[in-house]
Amino acid sequence: MRTLVLALALASTAAAAQSTVSLVMKAGGANEFGLEVGGERLSARALTAFATDFEDSSVRLDLAALYRTNGRGPLATRVGLTTTILDFEDAALFGVLFGADYALSRRFAVFGEVVLDADFGDGIGVVSSARNTGVGVRLRL
Repeated sequence: MRTLVLALALASTAAAAQSTVSLVMKAGGANEFGLEVGGERLSARALTAFATDFEDSSVRLDLAALYRTNGRGPLATRVGLTTTILDFEDAALFGVLFGADYALSRRFAVFGEVVLDADFGDGIGVVSSARNTGVGVRLRL
């Protein structure tokens, strides 16, 4: 819940500053799509994925608050806080994101990121990087 509040606060701060909106697609533990809103240093991202099997369907929501750690230039390193809400498992994961992105043009960038998630589902803390680690593309609108 704290990460969600932080992501919403960053999104509103970014909207008040000179913000951009980008369409994001990410492949990894799940194939996700969504939006990223932010300025030069801070941004907030919401991604979703849908999955179906023979019995039911599920929705996954990833929220992230991201911070660019280096200055201007095409190569950027980013760190952030994430939360993942999984409706089919009735679970919420909290994690830390480490990533890099490279701007191929003014509007198009590729990125890769590793997310370390903590799952406290049964009262036992388990750290995993399999669910949210991946690569993707960002198209600035």
